[in-house]
Amino acid sequence: LMNQNFDCVHKDQHAVLKEKQITNLRAEFEQHLLNEQKKGTDEATLAILKAEQELTIKELSDKKKEDLKKTHPVDAVFFYSDPYTKNKVFFNSDLKSYQQTSINPTSIRSTLASLAQSIHCARDSEEWNIRYNCQFSGEVRGLLFLLNHDGKYTSDIRDHFKKKSTSEEQRVIIDNLKIQPNQMIHIMDPATICYLDTIRKDTAYLTSINKFPHPRTDWFFFYPDLKISRPTPDTADSPATIEMILGPFLIIKYKEFERNDESRREKEGFLIYYKLSGTSKEEFLFFLDTLSSYQIFKHNININIRMINPDPHPQFEENFNNAIEHYIENWQLNSESARIFKSINFSLVENFSTRFLTKPILYREL
Repeated sequence: LMNQNFDCVHKDQHAVLKEKQITNLRAEFEQHLLNEQKKGTDEATLAILKAEQELTIKELSDKKKEDLKKTHPVDAVFFYSDPYTKNKVFFNSDLKSYQQTSINPTSIRSTLASLAQSIHCARDSEEWNIRYNCQFSGEVRGLLFLLNHDGKYTSDIRDHFKKKSTSEEQRVIIDNLKIQPNQMIHIMDPATICYLDTIRKDTAYLTSINKFPHPRTDWFFFYPDLKISRPTPDTADSPATIEMILGPFLIIKYKEFERNDESRREKEGFLIYYKLSGTSKEEFLFFLDTLSSYQIFKHNININIRMINPDPHPQFEENFNNAIEHYIENWQLNSESARIFKSINFSLVENFSTRFLTKPILYREL
């Protein structure tokens, strides 16, 4: 069920007086006009924009108190079972398609504040649970899917949350979003969307050259054993958790598979996508040490590391090779262990996706 609003169940906390809504809207509109002036927008366009804003404010002013919005939006709900806890995790999602200039602190602040209210009510709403979670169990999180359809947004989304020397009002202050205790909101920003789209294209390419299996049942997202918990058994149903998607690397394990031409079988292995830029040897040493703690190098199987970064360090390859040599020497690995490390296939993905879609879209098209 998509695009299904549900009634607010915490009206005492979420309802905003009409006067407050008008004040907030005026401040938002004034900032928008100021930004347009700074960009050099002509007076005629500014006049039209201002007239549209005044009309919106008048419509809100004319509304009766009982007609004010007291529902929360739901574009879509996704869920999976966490590989470690086995609990269901639900994502009450807001799917946005913005051009570059629309991705700013004002729009992000407004969207996240709305999401915070939505998941607060979703957790306690019988209406929401009947639609999406008939067992009334699991965790409800917020997910902002922030698509940049013109492909021009190159900033780091985290910069909007950092303190600036200019006005405090120009950034997103997390404490002001009023996210409830034990609830979370995740942002899938334009860079992450392009990263995931690149993975999608690259796995298709690797499949075509017999470096990755085609049947979905022959590969799965890999989760190592932790000290206090163990993941579900390796299976094609294993999800890519939001933590894995937003993390610095993503690990896929695949089974032995038959080549497309049926000439022979390829042995099992790991396909690892690495998101960082490879700035130093130390960066890769930490990465290798993490993989080692996952027992990945205990397997005598293929290890293919594919780096996905739009702006890799000029010496990323040298830094990786130096990290391998340092790791072997520092841990005094025997010849067999050293051979496993030196046989790692490390490469940069060249066909980096810069635009997931090329036009403004509706949630239905996502």
